[in-house]
Amino acid sequence: MDVALTDELSWDSVGIDSCGQTVHLDLSSPSIVFRTPTYPVEVRNDRYICYWYFTCPYGYRISLLFNDFDIFSGSRLRVYDASSVSSTYQLAEISSSSTPGSGAIQSSSNTMTLYYNDTDWSDVTKQRGILAEASIVSSGEPTWEQVGPMSSCGSAVSLSGQDSRITLTTPDYPDVNGDYYKCTWFVECPSYTTVRIDFNDFWLDSNGYLRVYDGPNTGYSVIQHSTGNLSIPDSVNSSSNVMTVYYYNNRGTSGKGASFAISCLFEGS
Repeated sequence: MDVALTDELSWDSVGIDSCGQTVHLDLSSPSIVFRTPTYPVEVRNDRYICYWYFTCPYGYRISLLFNDFDIFSGSRLRVYDASSVSSTYQLAEISSSSTPGSGAIQSSSNTMTLYYNDTDWSDVTKQRGILAEASIVSSGEPTWEQVGPMSSCGSAVSLSGQDSRITLTTPDYPDVNGDYYKCTWFVECPSYTTVRIDFNDFWLDSNGYLRVYDGPNTGYSVIQHSTGNLSIPDSVNSSSNVMTVYYYNNRGTSGKGASFAISCLFEGS
């Protein structure tokens, strides 16, 4: 069964079941709970390709949290930091039994796009699907300036002050278990600063790596490429106030993943 986009749904209710929709969130409707078609029981031989386009007023960002994530092997959910599905702005690609992490995936501006591809007809196990919540947060809120580590598969990270620092971990840390991940963190500090990444822990087998790009997306120069477990990677600084961190793991079964801290460097600090 092929399911197309529908314009007949109301987003004023909780727990919308749909295969894609354009959703505008604002202060009067700041959040929405949504789910993939047939949740909480996936149906064998169904086929879904779904797009959700989220927008909110300027000055706000989209925050995505997963309440339940259990999809067929071969299925994919991709999260984009834009109103399109350009690979340059892909925040995360999550699949099968891999978990998105406990932290929110946030956009850097007022748009976010989700792409869901469930075309694995051969899988006879009935997974539940996806239950998630999208909400708006103010761009001025220091939502990432937290003390404890945050696990996520990518996000837009905005730090605002000289003492701003966030510790992030890959979603499979500290026990790589054979799941598949493509995760991107877009990091921005205030103007006239640079971004620094310090590694606390790192161990990946040959199926995985972590790259640091000197710019706002993965089209910029690679300033660090790390894999293996011989040593913890050195700290590295960007040349401007933006940095991109990309994590890839193609079902590696050994290692710990990565734990790293992001901070802003002011002149003279």
